[in-house]
Amino acid sequence: MNDDEKIRELRRLYENRSNGVAKKILDSFASKTNWRSESLVHRIVLETQLSERDIRDFLKDKLQIALELGTYKKGAQGYKSRFEWKVEEPFGYSLVSVGLAAQGKSSTLKGAEDQELSEDEEAGELTEENVKVARDRFFKAEFPNDLTEKEFAHFVAHMNRVYFS
Repeated sequence: MNDDEKIRELRRLYENRSNGVAKKILDSFASKTNWRSESLVHRIVLETQLSERDIRDFLKDKLQIALELGTYKKGAQGYKSRFEWKVEEPFGYSLVSVGLAAQGKSSTLKGAEDQELSEDEEAGELTEENVKVARDRFFKAEFPNDLTEKEFAHFVAHMNRVYFS
């Protein structure tokens, strides 16, 4: 499905009067001013007053499976449930542009390249990790609490190049 088809489907979902869930979530996305690499489910609950189940179903069934805009990640081991927006070089899908496209106010779904990260992402809380790598050797690092798998994979690839190339 190309982006024009995805926009048509978003507008159809948005205008479907029997599904107020889509309209509330997409309006919430459109109201943002900063791009984010992920959308936390608990924040969407607070902003829309929808149930976590309705939000999860929309993110998973519509945005992930039907439109392939990202991946729904269920919270586990201290991580919160979230929707990670698909990132394609040189930029990725923008929750703001997705919301605006659904409202008919934008003709593109991508837009992260010219938007700044939100203040929450710039100043995210850190978790310190101490990993034993040998009998008397430890690796110590600080990682953001909202680190995505893709970001971690980028970090690992970088460390491999720096230390083992």
